Amino acid sequence: APRRLEGAWHSRPAVVPMPLDNFSKVDFSKIDPSEYEEEGAAAKAMQERMLDGDLPEHMGMEEMMAGMGMGGGMGMGGMGGGAGLEGRDWDEYRVASMEPGDVGLTLDCSGGKGALTKTLRRAGARDDFENPSDRWEAVLRLSGAVAGGGAPFDSFEGCVTMGEGRLSAWLDKAVRTMKRGEASAFTVLPAARDGEALLSVRREGGPSAEGLPAEAVLEYEVELRELREVQVLCDGLLLQKTLVRAPKGPGSWELPGERAEVRCSWRGEVEATGFVFRGEAPFRYSRADASLLRVWRELKMKRGEVAELKVAPELAYGPGGEPELGVPPDASLLLRVAMGDWNDVEDVSPSRDGSALKVVESRGEGWQRPMQRYVCTLSLEVEVRACAESAPEKVAPEAEVTMALGGGSVEAPLEEVSRLAGLGAWGVGAALDVLLPTMQRRERAVLRCSQALVGGPHERVDVRATLSSWVRVEPVPHTAEAVVRTVLVEAEQEHERPNEDARCEITFAVRAAGSGALLE
Repeated sequence: APRRLEGAWHSRPAVVPMPLDNFSKVDFSKIDPSEYEEEGAAAKAMQERMLDGDLPEHMGMEEMMAGMGMGGGMGMGGMGGGAGLEGRDWDEYRVASMEPGDVGLTLDCSGGKGALTKTLRRAGARDDFENPSDRWEAVLRLSGAVAGGGAPFDSFEGCVTMGEGRLSAWLDKAVRTMKRGEASAFTVLPAARDGEALLSVRREGGPSAEGLPAEAVLEYEVELRELREVQVLCDGLLLQKTLVRAPKGPGSWELPGERAEVRCSWRGEVEATGFVFRGEAPFRYSRADASLLRVWRELKMKRGEVAELKVAPELAYGPGGEPELGVPPDASLLLRVAMGDWNDVEDVSPSRDGSALKVVESRGEGWQRPMQRYVCTLSLEVEVRACAESAPEKVAPEAEVTMALGGGSVEAPLEEVSRLAGLGAWGVGAALDVLLPTMQRRERAVLRCSQALVGGPHERVDVRATLSSWVRVEPVPHTAEAVVRTVLVEAEQEHERPNEDARCEITFAVRAAGSGALLE
């Protein structure tokens, strides 16, 4: 393999490969451990210092990487631009990601100048990694006093919008290092205030800092009680403020796909007048429906999330308004949307022409999917529609069937269901050949098939399947597919194989294909 030395690439001396039949193992006789000992020791030492919080005060990410033996021009650029650090150096990242084990630890928030320091009193939620950004709403509670035991002269409790200039520059920087639920103490030197007023939050009728010396060192206790994310979408035409976050759990990060069928509820009012043109009510829609208001395709909400949307006319009713609802022309809207659930719809047709649309009704288990030759066991329902919008007609009761993917032949129950649907012997089998390779175990899904895929007299055929299990049928490697194995019992250690010198104990039987006569 190439090896990087002093910024240049060099090749190692050629190594003659060992003859191996099945797979390779590392030949340690070809490795010089001394090449790695120095880098490994440096990395371990740096790791221990990081865990102890004992990094040099001005050490940035580039120097830290070099200290771990990862220099040579790698740095943040070599790590794909510092994913997750958002352009900040190590000091900024460290102070913005303090954890419960850091309680009592004091870090510098001013780039090594010592003008603004932070001492963690209480860490934020363990599963919350967000720091405030511009336009986000932060609910704060704070109090400030002169260092050395002076009486509090500044206090505030309320909501502020980040980046709007209401916070003093040092407090804006301080709050951006915090996480939801965090409480910290900040020591503010005159250099951090840079001539600003002593008060932390600009407001009318607030406390006065009259009589305090400009050179005073201030101590503030700040609690970030709540944090509401605000996303700027569609070049500012849509502002989405999260009021209730999505519950944590499997799939909590997911967003509906381009064709998803969504269930939510919403309420709408005209921003300028406060006129409520729609009360809270359920709403179902397809994101692929071009007749919808554009806002429904542009919002980005997760399951269980509640958000307030500020919608520009371009994404709402536009210059014509909506007279029947009382929405005037060119009106900006305020919507409150509670996202329920959705069924993702995916085009799985071979040519991606929309002739086979998969709708997931309930998710399955694991990451594996059946492949060609696998024998699948599933429960099956088939509905036909004379046209896409007509009521469905079930052609047969739910049946359990077995089929081999891509085999071109079907068991009797499946053939009967296919004929009842008017699709010949293999019409439903052709649909399942498209659907099943996309499914997990125990997943339930519907394949909406057009005539182009399955033929027959109906404009649309819905094939609903619940995939119970499958049996792996696959070629044995290195036999040019002349030998095919059927896995009757899955191994507990599915990736473990005997090596070249292993001694194996086996039982076997050889039978004649077709007759099943025992030969050996």
